Amino acid sequence: MHKLYSWCTSLGEKLDGDYANYFTDYFVGTSVCTNVFIVGFVSALVIASIYYFIICNKSYALAKRYVWVITVFVTFLTSSLISYRIIVGTDSGDPEECTGIFGSSYATQERLVDYASGNEETIIDVINTADNYRESLRIGEESLPLELSVMNAFYSILFYFIFSLLFKNHTTHGKAIPV
Repeated sequence: MHKLYSWCTSLGEKLDGDYANYFTDYFVGTSVCTNVFIVGFVSALVIASIYYFIICNKSYALAKRYVWVITVFVTFLTSSLISYRIIVGTDSGDPEECTGIFGSSYATQERLVDYASGNEETIIDVINTADNYRESLRIGEESLPLELSVMNAFYSILFYFIFSLLFKNHTTHGKAIPV
């Protein structure tokens, strides 16, 4: 599923960069891309259903193109904000309580330290790299989570448009919306 996001974000190049182990373990090794994609799909489905089956069936005054554009914007915001929270997770500083990309970074660090098995220089290098990785996420230097959430919002808008075409003929006042 990560290939849906690799073509239009920096994910592909990040999988070969300085923090390749961390990005690969999280974006390829977990289901985060699938979860984010499902969020985009479901948010588009829910908002399109609300617009067409509730708003367009109940109110002629709200069955207008400008309201449809507003719901597209709401779909974009909903999908991007929820996706970003799923990708980033929480950073509590405690490896046991961290989720998302921060939790994955602690798991990757632990795996790499175990792999180094006794080589103190390598272990120190792994710990420093992991700390630098998490710090770049904290200060916003690493923009990949934002890129993925925005790209997911565009996928969500695409789904919203498809649902609009499917749902518009089943409404009382929304048959001509969006086109």
